[in-house]
Amino acid sequence: MISWGRQRQLVFVGSIGLAIALAVGIPAFLSREGSKCDNKVKDGNERGVDCGGSCRFVCASDVALPVLQFVRLVPLERGLIGAVAYSENRNTDAGVRKAAYLFKFYDDAQLLVMERRGTAYIPPGKAFAVFEGRIPVGSRTPTRAVFEWSGPLRFEKLSPEPALAIRNELFEAGEISRLTAELRNDTLASFEGIKVTALLFDETGNVFAAGSKYVPELSAKKEAPLSFTWPAVLPFPARIEMLYTVSGQ
Repeated sequence: MISWGRQRQLVFVGSIGLAIALAVGIPAFLSREGSKCDNKVKDGNERGVDCGGSCRFVCASDVALPVLQFVRLVPLERGLIGAVAYSENRNTDAGVRKAAYLFKFYDDAQLLVMERRGTAYIPPGKAFAVFEGRIPVGSRTPTRAVFEWSGPLRFEKLSPEPALAIRNELFEAGEISRLTAELRNDTLASFEGIKVTALLFDETGNVFAAGSKYVPELSAKKEAPLSFTWPAVLPFPARIEMLYTVSGQ
């Protein structure tokens, strides 16, 4: 028979053990089960409100904004221009599916001529280009473009872009200048929502022409033809860069 003193000792030790178990077990349970990710409350293992931990979205404090390398105006044809913003996302495992942006166009007097808004896909861990084409200039010709993200960038966990290859680039100058290439998928998976942007650089490293093409789907072990045209006699580019993003992966 256990003495009264021994009973008190066992109860005391058991209470301590239960307190330790609760202190460890409850946070672990909440960390695993308590992250709602859409209730506007920081719970579970979230690092912020509805972000971090097991949530899809990444907290703003844990990501770096894309680095804007340059913005260029490019002529297209009479009365029309294009604009390209070249950026780099250095977050290797996070991107933005729909990022709102704004191009502003100014004339020689630094007066605002027009604006153009849109949304872009920001891929994880790579350079990308935002291209706006066929912008009517009207009676005032823009000479400078400014680019900015027009809303908060909500980064989420994204897989790295698939390794696609761009082959057989061929540029031909003429009354209609043309750039052709092939986009090749050597992987065993199919991908959707592929956007390819072509940039033509002169000897000083400036972009003088740009264009974009959309490939709805690219099956495994297949290729898709790419063709970019400009209704003008363009000089032969010193360098060609073709960037792709896969928003539907």
